[in-house]
Amino acid sequence: MQEHEKWLTIAHQDLHIAKLCFNDTTYAILAPAFFSAQQCAEKSMKAYLVYKKMLPPKIHDLIKLLQMCVKYDKEFGSLLKEVSELNPYSITTRYPDELFSIPDKTTLKITIEQAEKILHFIEYKIQIRS
Repeated sequence: MQEHEKWLTIAHQDLHIAKLCFNDTTYAILAPAFFSAQQCAEKSMKAYLVYKKMLPPKIHDLIKLLQMCVKYDKEFGSLLKEVSELNPYSITTRYPDELFSIPDKTTLKITIEQAEKILHFIEYKIQIRS
C-alpha cells in the first residue's frame, strides 16, 4: 500500500466514525462526529499532498491545507466553502468551553456530506492521475 493510500484509509475510517455517531440512537454523539468529519477532510488533503510527494504538515487548518493543494491543482479551489465550514471542528469539538456550542444533527448531516465530497474529490484526482 502506498503512503497516500494509508492516509485515505484513515480518512475513510474517520468518515465511517462520523456516520456511526450520526446514526447512533442511544446518545446524541455530535461532537465526535463533527470532529471525525473534519479529520476525514484533513487526512484526505494530506493524502493528496503525500501523493504529490510533499511531506504533510503537522497542522489541522483545512484552509492552509487547501491552499497547498491548490498549488498543484486549481480545481481544489472549488472546495473552499466545504473546507471553511469544516475547519472549526478541529477545535470546537475538543474543548469544554466550545463543546456546548456544537450545531445540531441537521448541520451534522451536511457536515458529513461535505467531508465525503472532499474525500471523493481527492480520490478522483488521485485516480485520474495515477
